[in-house]
Amino acid sequence: PPIMIGGILIGISLSMSWVWSDRGLMRFGLAQLQIAAVLGFPLAWFAIALAAFTWGNWWIPVAAPIGTMLLAGIIVQLRDRYEKQQLMQLFAKQISPQMARLVWDRRNEIFDQGDLPPQELIATVLFMDIRSFTTISENLPPRELLSWLNDYLDAMSECIMEHGGMIDKYIGDAIMAVFGLPFPRQTPEEIQADAMKAIAACLAMDARLKTLNQRMKAEGKPLIQVGMGIHTGPLIAGSVGGKQRANYSAIGDTVNVAARVEPLNKEIVTHNLYHLLVTAETYNYVCDRYQGIQVTEIHLRGKQQETIIYSILGERTDENSPNPSV
Repeated sequence: PPIMIGGILIGISLSMSWVWSDRGLMRFGLAQLQIAAVLGFPLAWFAIALAAFTWGNWWIPVAAPIGTMLLAGIIVQLRDRYEKQQLMQLFAKQISPQMARLVWDRRNEIFDQGDLPPQELIATVLFMDIRSFTTISENLPPRELLSWLNDYLDAMSECIMEHGGMIDKYIGDAIMAVFGLPFPRQTPEEIQADAMKAIAACLAMDARLKTLNQRMKAEGKPLIQVGMGIHTGPLIAGSVGGKQRANYSAIGDTVNVAARVEPLNKEIVTHNLYHLLVTAETYNYVCDRYQGIQVTEIHLRGKQQETIIYSILGERTDENSPNPSV
């Protein structure tokens, strides 16, 4: 009867939509079973229909149910492609291709029914800036300036992404990057690993900058000197912006502190070989691997206690003491 056939088609449609979707079997870690179900259901239905007709002379529709199964799969795949496009629009050019694939694979951990709710988490924030950029920009034609700046930004961004960082934004010649997004870290060891990666990225950028400056010198272009500041602490991450344009970004006091640490490189030159300053909060996470020295204490506006600043001297060797002092 038509009513029975309609009920069968509706049931198949709902069941296959659940099977095809990542909210179905894959939610329980059954990706292989999902593939088997997608391939096996149409064949199973055909076998049932053939057996019913052969042995019981019962006619069971074949084309409509199998077509419904395939149509449900197509619809789900189109929806997933749309969600992936939305996700990539948020993270485009902010993370490495490897991280982008990880974000897509683990999207259920950060998305809630298609939305990207704000997350409170602990991460390491890096700010870096070019010294004397205003003077350089005044002495270069706009086209040459943009090419020179993009070469620098491209090289530095590559180092950051290679070490698991996310480019939060470019602010003129400045770069803001975050290590520890978009998945909240669950243990102190994971937070420590992010801080370690941030320091490793800075040392890699310093080495890359030396190579870049050699090329700049050969081409008669201005050499680049930078300052880098890092702080580790709680922040809020999520989609920031209006309906027409939104970016995934981090905000909070941790971001403000990192932004205030970076300009101190202009004043602190001694014991600052890499032009890299970190707060005590970050240094406590990395001191087992990287040698540092306390260079100053500052009172940041809005803070009751003074913020202790360390410069990073390099990776530790066996001869390095675990707790260097001034």
